[in-house]
Amino acid sequence: MKKRNAVKLLPVLAGLCLLLPWFSWNPGVMGYCYGFDFALFLGVPLLGAGGYLWWSPAGRGFGVLAGACAAAVVAATVLAIGCWQILFNMTGQWKFMLKPVLPGYWVSLAVYIALFATVLIKIFNNKKLYTEDAHHG
Repeated sequence: MKKRNAVKLLPVLAGLCLLLPWFSWNPGVMGYCYGFDFALFLGVPLLGAGGYLWWSPAGRGFGVLAGACAAAVVAATVLAIGCWQILFNMTGQWKFMLKPVLPGYWVSLAVYIALFATVLIKIFNNKKLYTEDAHHG
């Protein structure tokens, strides 16, 4: 597989991670909290970071925005550990507990960290950003 195709596959995998079960205390009784339960928080940042990897960047602004989006995806995913019980009306306060975290969450977090790293690598390897600075400086 070409490197470019692998980079374009990563945003697709990141989107598919929303279909994985992330949290549950007792799946037989309460079911699962899936990644798509956080789509409201993850949707726009995933589109921003994924869009940057799919299309050639228009310039420094798009790179900065994509980097912020990728960081927001990782941050929102980590914060989801404490928020999911509020989302499911199980508690009224943020509680960071690893016991109800399922393997699907860890897979998703790994993919989102890989997405973040890939966006940063693409930003710093983008020669267009440096030539823009040389022409405008």
